[in-house]
Amino acid sequence: QAVDAIRVPLEQKRGAGDKKREAAFLCRLSRVHVLQEEFGSGVMVAKQAVTLGQETGDISGEAAGRTALARAYLANEDVEEAQRAATEAARLFRSVEDAPGEVTALEVAINASLQRGEPDGGMLIAKEALERFRTSGDRRMQATMMLALAEVNLQVQDVEGALVYYKKARSTYNETRDCKGEAAAFQKIATLATALGDVDEAAWSVQRATALLRKMQDKSGEASALLCAADMGFAKSWSFFVQGNALKAEMNAKEARRNAELALTLFRAANDKRGQVLALLNVGNAQLMLKDAEASLSTSGDCTALCEELGDDRGRAGALLLAGGAHLMQGRADAASHAASEARRLFRQCGDAMGDQSAGSFLKDLQAFEAGDFNKDTFAGFYLRGTDSFQPMPPEVAAKTSRREEKKRPTDRKQMQSCIHIFAPDGTAQVFFDAFESRQAGVSQAQQKLRKTAEEEEAAQAALEDGMPVDAGARYRAEAPPVYAVRWQGIEALPPKPTPEGAVARLTAKAEGPLRGLIDAGPVGAGTTFPPMFRITAR
Repeated sequence: QAVDAIRVPLEQKRGAGDKKREAAFLCRLSRVHVLQEEFGSGVMVAKQAVTLGQETGDISGEAAGRTALARAYLANEDVEEAQRAATEAARLFRSVEDAPGEVTALEVAINASLQRGEPDGGMLIAKEALERFRTSGDRRMQATMMLALAEVNLQVQDVEGALVYYKKARSTYNETRDCKGEAAAFQKIATLATALGDVDEAAWSVQRATALLRKMQDKSGEASALLCAADMGFAKSWSFFVQGNALKAEMNAKEARRNAELALTLFRAANDKRGQVLALLNVGNAQLMLKDAEASLSTSGDCTALCEELGDDRGRAGALLLAGGAHLMQGRADAASHAASEARRLFRQCGDAMGDQSAGSFLKDLQAFEAGDFNKDTFAGFYLRGTDSFQPMPPEVAAKTSRREEKKRPTDRKQMQSCIHIFAPDGTAQVFFDAFESRQAGVSQAQQKLRKTAEEEEAAQAALEDGMPVDAGARYRAEAPPVYAVRWQGIEALPPKPTPEGAVARLTAKAEGPLRGLIDAGPVGAGTTFPPMFRITAR
């Protein structure tokens, strides 16, 4: 519809030979193509606008065309061409002293620098422009560049620096009586203060932004301010949830739902469908947090239908994730898994890494629910922040929302007992095995015996050299471990060995043991784990 609305006057101007107006409509058409993600068409139409501006000698028209071209390139992730076009557009606007046009082009150039991963370049562009506007005394353009500097500071994680520039921009807009700019600055401050946990600053900023936008009768702007208030309600609700204060967590979730519903009403009155998508996501998540699964499922359905109409895949992913949460609350694991899997696919398709992680965490909860390890009643909704971003739960929240149920093991279960007898050829019982164990092998018992034998031999040799009596060892081998690895070999009973004579012979016999050849006390096979172990009791 937007394309058709622009093409009709475009053809009229083209037929009348009014190339300046034709170029202006081409810039608008390029922007619509970009919004519809038709980047190639956006670039082609913007190039036509640039050509018309050059043919007519209209510097402002050429600069506007280059700005539209830079936006199309940037949306298509061709950042080098975008920065080149935006820089040239800013130069052309500066040559005709068109400060608003220059600022628009500079904002595109700054965004291109950030997208290239060069925030220092964006910072330099903004600071040079700010200094030029200070020299010329243009306060309104100074405020705009302050907002741009705040955004760059956020990109480099300088939150305090960003907040300083936002407040400077707010004060400058107030001095120039630019209510729209002041309200925008207040909204930025509210969002950042909410993220920082400064509730008082956030609440005051939301109130001032709402009052200014209501005064201007800007329904979409007022609705956006109300969504900031809803975001603040979500943040406070999760904070009380972590503290274990269920009553205050529920109260703030209700406040978030109320603000989101008011925003939805205003967006509908303004016929702002993209704003409606954001409001519906916030309303649906608040309903999940308040355990109203039916209402959340209905809201997510409305949001999905609206996103399909707009072609908004990211919004549809959020709506499907909410539907998955509602299905989980109702115990429908299959429906929840289907919705969450589709949501995750769409998040990945849109390049939303945080949304992808949020959907992945939810799918893990679903698997735990199907395995009986997760109680659906503990599901508390999703971590929706910044009015439109589904994010992974912070660790302190995840520790409470993703707890698994411990499986209770019966204590009265009878343990299986097995006994093994080894009989001599004449039928008499020789050895009785009455218990089974398993354990991890560190160093085999055979190796331990050999090491101990070597140490004892060294000690015996040292004692002989010093003239000290040699320890013949304990009469009973009480120091031998009671657990052995047994490998059945079916060997006949051996005749008793003669008593060894001498210290070395006694130590060797002690290392071999009385059951050498019948019991293998080391690991069986090449692995590091013993086979089943048996405690041996002679009878």
